[in-house]
Amino acid sequence: MHARIFTDSVSFMDISMFRVEGMQVTITPGWKYKPCDVAVMYGLANPPRRSQQGRLRNAIYREHNGPIVVIESSLIGRSFNQRLPGWLAALRRRPLRPRQVHPYYRVAVGGALGDDADFCAENSPPDRWERVQAEFGIKLTPYRTEGDYILLVGQVPKDASLRGIDMVRWLHETAAAIRKISDRSILIRLHPSTRWRDQEAIVDACSTVPRVAISRGRRPFADEVANAWVCVTLSSGAAIDALIAGVPPICLSPASLAYRLCSNSLDDIEHPKKPEREQFMRDLCHSQWTPREMSDGTAWRHIFPAVEREMARTGGDSGEHGAGRSRVIWAVQADHQGHHRPETVLSMSEKQRWARSLALWTVAARILPGKRKRYLHRRATALFMLGRYGEAELVFEELRSRNPDFSGGHEGAARSAEKLDHWGIAAEAWAAASRLAPGRKALAGHAAALLKLGRLAEAEAAFGQLCERFPAEIAGYRGLERIASERGDWPLALQMQDVIWKTLSDPDAMRRKVLLLVRLQRIAEAKEIVKELEAGSSPLAYLLASMPLLEATHDWATMSQLLGTNEAQLLGNWQLLHSYLGVLGRLGRADEALDVLDRSRAGKEAARKKLRINCLIQAHRYFEAGECLRQIWEHGSIDEFSPELLSPMVSAAWEVGGAGLANVVLDRVDAEAPHTVAGELLRLSAIFQRTRLRSLNCLVSSSESAFDQGPHIEQLVRDHLAHSPGSVGAENRRDAVRDICGIFVRLRSGHTDFFPDPSFVLNEALEVATCIAEAFDELKPLSLIRLGDGEGCMLPYRPELEVFRETDREATQQTWWGRAAQVDDALEWQLKEAIRSADVVGLPDLDRTSRGILSNSLEALGDGGRNARGLLASIDFAAGNTSKQAVLTSCHIHQSLSFWGIWDLLLPRLGAVSLITCHAKLGGVLAQRHGITIETVHLVPPEHKYAAGFASIAGDAHYPHAFTRLRDRLSGQLRGRVFLISAGMLGKIYCMWIRQAGGIAIDIGSAADFWCGHDTRSVADIVTYRSPAGVAEQVRDLASEHSRFARLLPLDTSAKLLLGNPA
Repeated sequence: MHARIFTDSVSFMDISMFRVEGMQVTITPGWKYKPCDVAVMYGLANPPRRSQQGRLRNAIYREHNGPIVVIESSLIGRSFNQRLPGWLAALRRRPLRPRQVHPYYRVAVGGALGDDADFCAENSPPDRWERVQAEFGIKLTPYRTEGDYILLVGQVPKDASLRGIDMVRWLHETAAAIRKISDRSILIRLHPSTRWRDQEAIVDACSTVPRVAISRGRRPFADEVANAWVCVTLSSGAAIDALIAGVPPICLSPASLAYRLCSNSLDDIEHPKKPEREQFMRDLCHSQWTPREMSDGTAWRHIFPAVEREMARTGGDSGEHGAGRSRVIWAVQADHQGHHRPETVLSMSEKQRWARSLALWTVAARILPGKRKRYLHRRATALFMLGRYGEAELVFEELRSRNPDFSGGHEGAARSAEKLDHWGIAAEAWAAASRLAPGRKALAGHAAALLKLGRLAEAEAAFGQLCERFPAEIAGYRGLERIASERGDWPLALQMQDVIWKTLSDPDAMRRKVLLLVRLQRIAEAKEIVKELEAGSSPLAYLLASMPLLEATHDWATMSQLLGTNEAQLLGNWQLLHSYLGVLGRLGRADEALDVLDRSRAGKEAARKKLRINCLIQAHRYFEAGECLRQIWEHGSIDEFSPELLSPMVSAAWEVGGAGLANVVLDRVDAEAPHTVAGELLRLSAIFQRTRLRSLNCLVSSSESAFDQGPHIEQLVRDHLAHSPGSVGAENRRDAVRDICGIFVRLRSGHTDFFPDPSFVLNEALEVATCIAEAFDELKPLSLIRLGDGEGCMLPYRPELEVFRETDREATQQTWWGRAAQVDDALEWQLKEAIRSADVVGLPDLDRTSRGILSNSLEALGDGGRNARGLLASIDFAAGNTSKQAVLTSCHIHQSLSFWGIWDLLLPRLGAVSLITCHAKLGGVLAQRHGITIETVHLVPPEHKYAAGFASIAGDAHYPHAFTRLRDRLSGQLRGRVFLISAGMLGKIYCMWIRQAGGIAIDIGSAADFWCGHDTRSVADIVTYRSPAGVAEQVRDLASEHSRFARLLPLDTSAKLLLGNPA
């Protein structure tokens, strides 16, 4: 007889210690069922559960023909300790929950519930019950004769014990049924592990039932059952706790262990059964065993009669023990002989199959040395497919050294090196592969690697050879186009795009040509090309070429209509799909965007996941976005992360699981992020996220160290760049980031008030907010402005970048006001004066700047290059032109005050404000949310880029018409008046004018968009606008105990605190 213990059916305990006597025992890890006579596992089958662990449990129940010994958690004697949940729980948005400690575990045959388990425990003696009572101090409380409410107990949705019942629906229907037969109040207690979205669904569903209160499971169960009249459950173990507490339970599912003992109908609610409990407790205690009793065979001997009964029922021996091993050996032999490869080994569509294949070929390479080359190749391929590129590269290199004439080894090494940005290795490996097998793939790979290395002449020759040998291959022509662009030879680049279109009819060539013409500001030529394509025979080419032209003019309405009426082309092309979803997001139609994404299959899965998360966050469907993040975390590789996703992922982890769980995410980034540009960005982002965690942890602990500065981020970034290997081709970008770190070091030494990282350091956000409060209290004029990439494009560039200044300016003006507007010297001078005279200046912080510069070359022609140049120009100008008395902070200070909940303190403190904004509803939103008075609202046209998505006002353009009118309106006496300004670059000048008139001007930027329900910024920015649960209250409490920051509290409170009279 053969028993298997399936150890991977549980992750939090080792069940290999379970002793089975009288049989051959095999400890069986892994995620697949293997035949045996007796299966030992933890947990229950649950078809909705799709994790590897859940699939293993389901497979055992489905495929095993014989006794299944089930180990499960205990119901008597368990205790609860606070802990951090696992990552799975966090991204499913489950709240922080207590960890269950089990001195005992249920052991049964066939299941673990009331209607499927054989515990061999009927009519048990009292010894174990008496032992448990003495061990845990348990006494049976006499049944209650009165109670304040009916306790209705929820369970974890989709738990195995529910047998497919929808817990949200069940709670609502049960509460409604109780209300029809009883006038007593109802308290619904949710399971502590219920996800947030399920909690909200339950609250919404049950709010229609009169006299219902809901507890989210944060109080001990003993406290909530103490005053209950009756406890209504489905199959929850809470029925046993209620019995012990003297509260009669009503159990509505046969799965409940107390079902046969207690009332089973709501009709008994006023007169529930009060059964004798002693024998039930004796039997229950003979169904659970200590780990020691499981390891010494006591539990096995107790349940063995049930094992024998089940074997007799199912016909005994399955006759298949050992078959699992024979199948694995057969798989190796079959491939060794060149036969068809079995699906169980090499059908690699799922990651776990690649992992299984990796293990198989690792062993095969050792035991069959005659075929070592083949098995090394397959092992390396499995590592590559699992995203373990560094290990794959090493194995491929071993394969190359052992078999220099095997082209597959060179090709695999080249592909692995590409993933790691090891372009020198990739170029050499592709060259070796092309010498052995001079095919299209090897030639193209070699040329692309040379291009990455900046060896343009060699790359040009290689791409020319590719065009000559494979004239129908597009890669050669595109390579020559890329080289022309790298050299700035725009006529040749445009010529190559024409060649690709005419020779190979590649529709994307016309998109790239129009895009290049737009960037060169040759709009008329671009329009002519689009017009010709509209009359041509390729609808896809016409649509693709139209996109950059419409994007450049921000004609979102036309773009939406054009793509929406060409659905067949849209759903099949990733470029069109990506553009269309972006347009729908700008127009506030994010739910529609999600529907389109679901109907399309275009694009790689990793890119689709990121796009889905963007759409979900734009639709404010944060829980579903968290679920997508969880899936990337559990089933994806680190390559699927990005700095944009890391910030919301860390925030989700901290909000639910605290510092320990958030650090798990960051530790994985440090351990697994590759040494590529993308990996570098992740590691840098992790530095900022760890700094934020430090402030959050101190805040939670109510520690004064929350106000400490801590290590300066610019030094942390410098140290990282000094000790981490850079990517090939990125050294110039790293030097630019080092240069900015040096600027920040000099600014810190020259400015008393230098707070560049308020999004990550609580103390810095509080300092800036206190500056505003002090100006308000003292009626002191103040201008707070923020400088981003757009403002930078209006400021002087470094000499080596001056060649880009004109085109960058024109593109930025198009974004702001449309093509009719032109910046003159007078407007540029006013912007410079606004910076020089400002009291608080927000610079591009290191987080944003390092991402912008490392992601895009400063010499790049597109939007990314313009963004990087603008950020650098803003830092350069502010560093040399701000007063030593000015407070320097981050351009994201408006987001920082949101993240830490400081707007909730500051705005009520100000009392009354005036607005300069494009949002007519902003005043109402602020008045309702913060109870402030809105004095004057100056409406201005919205930024041209977002105008189609806003309820914009009619009238003249912002610049110069509205700008000129506001100059007169803001020239009067404004002493002590507060203005919140959301007006783009011109808003910086408005801040200067208001300061000159004696007022207090605060540049709130895109915060106004967010408050009015428009997500106009990136995913990371949107997450920063959302203050984690409880943070605002904790900041308020901590500030109230601080002599300086108490000034942020309401005037009456702060005045008393500052006078030493907190009462």
